[in-house]
Amino acid sequence: MKKLLALAAVAIFSVSALFAENTFHVGTYFPITNLTVSDDDTDSETDFSSTGVGAFFDYTHVANGGFTFKIGTGIAYASTSDVKSYVNNEDLSGVDFDFFVGLGGSPIHNEKMTLSITGNTGLRVQNLSKTETFLGSEITTDTLSILFFIGPEVSYTIRFNEHVGLFGNLGVLYNVGVAAFKEIDDDVRVGYAATGFNIQPKIGVAFTL
Repeated sequence: MKKLLALAAVAIFSVSALFAENTFHVGTYFPITNLTVSDDDTDSETDFSSTGVGAFFDYTHVANGGFTFKIGTGIAYASTSDVKSYVNNEDLSGVDFDFFVGLGGSPIHNEKMTLSITGNTGLRVQNLSKTETFLGSEITTDTLSILFFIGPEVSYTIRFNEHVGLFGNLGVLYNVGVAAFKEIDDDVRVGYAATGFNIQPKIGVAFTL
């Protein structure tokens, strides 16, 4: 098994060496999520939106022919006003994490700039909460969303020299999964089906090998 893994690593490195570009993108992103949470028992739907700001990283390969592969992750601080805390009716806030892979093409890729269009798919985990004190006890209002997503992302990189530049990305992603809620320190979360869209503008620095 170790030999197979070593051979696979050598093969990946060798193929990567043939690519026209190998670029690391590091920067800031602003996830904007608009979900609809459905309760089949009551046949009701509720809006559940959130906004955030965070840091992300991806590694993008562009082959000589333009074929593009990317893999990345991001973590953001997010908040929602659609779900309020139990005691003081305040917004919930917390972590929005995602991991994705993408495949597509780069119709423009040269020493000065790269324009890539990929179809991304991945996993998003969002945990927003608020802990308050009431009559000497701590009370937590908590939401946990686990979502799979898919959608297009457009990426544009402009280079100051052969290796360093700036980039901007915009992804529009469809999400489907479950949103679970709990209140008043109840250990049991109640889960509901969740669907909706997520928009992710990204900006930052690009390092091309």
